[in-house]
Amino acid sequence: MNAKARSTNRIRDLLVRLVVLVIGSGFLFLGTYVYNSTQNQIAAMLLTEGRVVDFIARTETSDDDNEEETIYYPVVEFRTFRGDVIRFEGRSGGNPPIHRIGDVVKVRYDPQTPQLALIDSWEAWVVPYALLGFGGFFTMLGAMGFIYTLAAMLK
Repeated sequence: MNAKARSTNRIRDLLVRLVVLVIGSGFLFLGTYVYNSTQNQIAAMLLTEGRVVDFIARTETSDDDNEEETIYYPVVEFRTFRGDVIRFEGRSGGNPPIHRIGDVVKVRYDPQTPQLALIDSWEAWVVPYALLGFGGFFTMLGAMGFIYTLAAMLK
């Protein structure tokens, strides 16, 4: 391969690695924003206990094999600090159900809109951590590739 073709390939490689670095950084910043938003939202909520009183069964179709499965979502009842009784549907379900009727669960709710309550669990953090992990991985991959290619060009 001649010097001109090698130089063109290195410039192309440098640009590809720069694009990976920029995309990774974008996901890293988005993950940081979503993490901070989630943290602020949860910090503004009150913590109380609720009880699983029922389930809502939904039939869902899998994208992979088009197979139907019934997923059970918990219905939780709790009392606000004002004494109002609120019922809400949990955002996560399972088959078999994740909870049993009568289970006591921690509930987070905004005093202004207690109907938008959620079961206090790790699931609130899935999206921020996934974005941070994805962004961190591709930022490192892009940065290392960029530095390696740049060093090879400067030899």
